[in-house]
Amino acid sequence: MPFKRIGITLALFMAGCGSSNNLPVQPQIAVSPTGDYFGTDLCLGTYIGTAPEGDLFVTNGGQNPLTINSITLATDSNTPSGIFQLSGPNLILPDGGTQTGTPMTLLSQQDAFLQVIFTPTEQKKYTGTITIDSNAANTPTLVVPLRGVGVPPPLPDGGVNPDDLPDAGISPDCTGDGGQTS
Repeated sequence: MPFKRIGITLALFMAGCGSSNNLPVQPQIAVSPTGDYFGTDLCLGTYIGTAPEGDLFVTNGGQNPLTINSITLATDSNTPSGIFQLSGPNLILPDGGTQTGTPMTLLSQQDAFLQVIFTPTEQKKYTGTITIDSNAANTPTLVVPLRGVGVPPPLPDGGVNPDDLPDAGISPDCTGDGGQTS
């Protein structure tokens, strides 16, 4: 039986020994997770008509400020616009306030987050990308893959009719067309 993915944000605060001088001088961009895979992690899919959310955290791992100049969302020709939606970026400020939009500057070891919303309308596989353009020395143009699978909701008795579940482009090992397993 497919499960509905529920977006949960978990913030971890970490402290370490050493100084920021151990970091590269130039800004370094990192994204966690490295992609957003709605319902493809266990081959379960996301119920058609639902809108689960996933968060992507963008971090500056360098000493100098990271400037995020633009963030764009694109989908392939088989994925209609609106299936994936972006909210953010959002930067939580030290005073508890929030800065949104681009351009945005992240200081050394500072994070911002993007919220990705996936709303499947059909029983099939959907793909897209988020492109982040910045002044990062390691990856000035960072492309983050998006992938999701729409599946029909369960029957009123809680079961799923197996005839309603064609493969939607996902192979038996859950990798799709060269995709990633969890």
